[in-house]
Amino acid sequence: MRQTTRTLASLWWTSLLLIGLPTALVRLAGSPLPTHPPTRDEWAAWLQQPLTRATLVDGAALLAWAMWAALLAVVLASAYRWIARLCHHLPDIRLPGPLQSLSAAMLGTVAVSTSVAAASPPPGPECADAATAPGRQRGPTPPHRHRQARRHAVGYRRRVVG
Repeated sequence: MRQTTRTLASLWWTSLLLIGLPTALVRLAGSPLPTHPPTRDEWAAWLQQPLTRATLVDGAALLAWAMWAALLAVVLASAYRWIARLCHHLPDIRLPGPLQSLSAAMLGTVAVSTSVAAASPPPGPECADAATAPGRQRGPTPPHRHRQARRHAVGYRRRVVG
């Protein structure tokens, strides 16, 4: 019973501070955001007399808004910690074995195929010129050229990675 009373009192005071303090600040000091950027004349007047009564009141209101923002951050962090602790006690949901391995294989395939597609450079303009050059016959590439191209690509990868 004492714990429930203590919890309800804590919630009441916290809600009063989180809702009542900004309401009172808006009524008494106005919004913390300016309605317009200061003009050159306003800056000059402030530089002539920086410590007027209005400046001190606005500074105190700004300090109160900063304290309210800190209180809000503490309350949100505490609520997050409480929810995380609550969720920690929930059971883990695991996929059945075959479904888990299938989803892992699909994710791996997507990851590898997108990284390979992103890593391959687009064909340069010299490839298009060589293919459309007059007098050049387009035909199947001999097999030994495929091997040379593969060796070159593998050697290039080794130099970059290693």
